[in-house]
Amino acid sequence: MPNNLPDSPQCIRCKTRILPTFSLAGVPAYTFRANIAPTNTDITRTKANLEEEEQEIRRYDEEIQYASLFLEKLKAQKEVLLQKMEERRSWLAPVRRLPVEILEKIFLEVPEKTLQVGGFWNTKSKGYRFSVKATSLSLTHVSCHWRNVANGTRSLWSSIEWKRWKKPMRRDLTPLLDIYLRNAADAPLHVFIDVYNRDAMPALRKVQDWKGRHELPFLQTLVGQFSRCEQLSVNCLEPTVLQHALQDTEGKTFPKLRKLLYKRNGPILGSDGSMPINGRFWDAIRYAPRLEYIDVDAIAHFTEMEIFHPGSILPWDQLQIIHMTNLDSYTDFRVLITHCPLLEEIQVEEAFEFDDGLAYEEIIEPVVLPWLQVLDFGPERAEDLHSILASLSLPSLKRLDIGLGRFV
Repeated sequence: MPNNLPDSPQCIRCKTRILPTFSLAGVPAYTFRANIAPTNTDITRTKANLEEEEQEIRRYDEEIQYASLFLEKLKAQKEVLLQKMEERRSWLAPVRRLPVEILEKIFLEVPEKTLQVGGFWNTKSKGYRFSVKATSLSLTHVSCHWRNVANGTRSLWSSIEWKRWKKPMRRDLTPLLDIYLRNAADAPLHVFIDVYNRDAMPALRKVQDWKGRHELPFLQTLVGQFSRCEQLSVNCLEPTVLQHALQDTEGKTFPKLRKLLYKRNGPILGSDGSMPINGRFWDAIRYAPRLEYIDVDAIAHFTEMEIFHPGSILPWDQLQIIHMTNLDSYTDFRVLITHCPLLEEIQVEEAFEFDDGLAYEEIIEPVVLPWLQVLDFGPERAEDLHSILASLSLPSLKRLDIGLGRFV
């Protein structure tokens, strides 16, 4: 072995440098070229050299092992130092020293649905998966300062969404819901319930089917807070599911409710044709003193039941904003504007051809909506546009979107 090798690593046992002092001459190259056979003396000397070199190899293997252990120790010590440095930098980060006023403003900008439980679209797997997203709870893990401010920001805990999933919940998440409800204190709640997917819970059509499932206490706790709702969104395909979820709403009201989004169906008549099977829910909605905004699939769900009379399901005379997914009847529209004198905004996403629209030569008494400022409406045909505009007198109108591109 050449004598000019650098010093070997420091020994982790004795902390000294180990020098490679062992060196033996190799077999001369000309003996291989000339094919010279070794003499007895050469054989004896070469065997002795081999034994010495084998011992030296074992020594180097041992030193390599020690050096590897020493290297691992150095790496571990480095990681400890890096972790301490990261902790110090995190401790000195400006985000930890933000004034309470700034943090509160930041938290007020957090999007709605700070607690989401159920089946949601996963961008990585390109499919729906059960997940729990507790945004507010994550913010409390930044620091004690953040936690104190977050716990005191009631609006950060007041927006809750539950979306049913085809598989049962693996654990009861009611304690997590209780944290949100407790921290929200007396703040108005925004509650989103989505039970639209037909395949999500096909067997849950009877009350007894819900027993023993973690969804039941979660939903019962959420429904029990309806009196605190300022905004309620219900996306429900099967009214029976809604009825089971709202089985405890009898006698309850919505004193704070201002905005109602109800999709996929409206009040459904019972077998006797007199009472909606989800009537308890609508009985509670009817007496909501502050309800001013509704978002429904179609107004036909209500007009077909002839509910525009004293004791109707919705407090139409106090509504200010109505948003509809579709409209296919001029009669429905006429009844709507006749019974909603305080309307400030009407939006219809899609209007189909009216079979009962006005003829061009027909003259009727227009309905005056003195407070209406926004009319967003895109009819399929020009004659349907005529039916709408001929029916209205809008002295306060500020924005008109009639979607002329559909038929021009």
